[in-house]
Amino acid sequence: MKKYTFYNKQTNIQLICLVFVFLIIIKAKLTPLTYDEAYTYLNYVLTKDYFNLGLANNHLLSTLLMGFTSLFNNSELFLRAPSIASGILYIFLAYKFSVKYNYSYLILFIFLLNPLIIDFFSLARGYSISTTLNLTSIYLYVYSDNKFKYPFIVFLLWLSSLAIFINLVTLFIVIFLNYFFQKKAIKNIYVNITNALFIVLSWPIINWVFEITKENKPLYGNEIEILLFERVVTVFGFVGTYFVNSILLCIVFVCLTLFIYFKFYSVSKIKTFSTVLFFLTLICLIVIPVIFGRPFPVNRVLIPFMPIFQLLLVSIFGEIDDHVSKIVIIFLLLFNFIFSYNLEESLVWGQLIDIDKQGDLTYCKSLEVSRPEVQYYLQFKDFC
Repeated sequence: MKKYTFYNKQTNIQLICLVFVFLIIIKAKLTPLTYDEAYTYLNYVLTKDYFNLGLANNHLLSTLLMGFTSLFNNSELFLRAPSIASGILYIFLAYKFSVKYNYSYLILFIFLLNPLIIDFFSLARGYSISTTLNLTSIYLYVYSDNKFKYPFIVFLLWLSSLAIFINLVTLFIVIFLNYFFQKKAIKNIYVNITNALFIVLSWPIINWVFEITKENKPLYGNEIEILLFERVVTVFGFVGTYFVNSILLCIVFVCLTLFIYFKFYSVSKIKTFSTVLFFLTLICLIVIPVIFGRPFPVNRVLIPFMPIFQLLLVSIFGEIDDHVSKIVIIFLLLFNFIFSYNLEESLVWGQLIDIDKQGDLTYCKSLEVSRPEVQYYLQFKDFC
């Protein structure tokens, strides 16, 4: 009977993962191309001007991958194929985390019921690719016993920084923390050479970060004014990526998490590492913009850093023995996801063009032809 129950639970989790894979693919097919996706395709991919890095919306790694997939077809699905692939890998990693906690539904849902992250796996942007590369690195660092894993982890974090440049914060923090959590690292020539190599390779990315965040550059962080109260109750926006439409639900989730943290508190290597990693990241995301006079990362800019926060949640919720607490959190996350996630429009950009009105001359006259997503549909889809 126990074997049957175990198998049934494992099968259920695998089916849930498949459902989310289909959600990502269906959304990628149904959601019209957004402003940033169309701008990237028209200005960087179509012109092959991949290394025009003057603006923040050129996510280099994503742009290069879009250039490859667009060789086969320039439909929305093919342009978004790199993000879809990263989404499938992300879901697989969520499953692997769940396995580590005896096929835990709660651990799985920590990763899958974040509507903003799942939303971006259906969009041709670098945030999703960076997120998956970061989660892969974290999983390997925490759970892999391979003695040669470290160079690969650092490489993945550096590669992630090519997708979203500010992910260098994660790369440098992991390099720094490795010396503390691996006592022999400082005497390991192999580790030191790896660190030195990728720090040198990161120098151009550092310059790109300062270029795209110059004053008067169109950067997403500049567009939003967030009250101090909202920053606090959303944990600087990390919890806000889950509860995109409700501050109240953010507060409820934070209170529940703190309650569980103190009620089921225990010391573990993963909890210590995840706590230090998250709070160092949080400090860097606050202090670095203050020092250099740059905007704070908000909303979608936080997505690549979410695996760090998710690892902290895993270390907290993985200790829960109380089934009621688990059910309450799962219900809260599921309720929020159902009412936040939309298969036909982006959470950030909404639906700026109604593809069901193709050929409608009255609707066509109302379109702003200067917008890149409109240009894409006029030029390649015979929209009007």
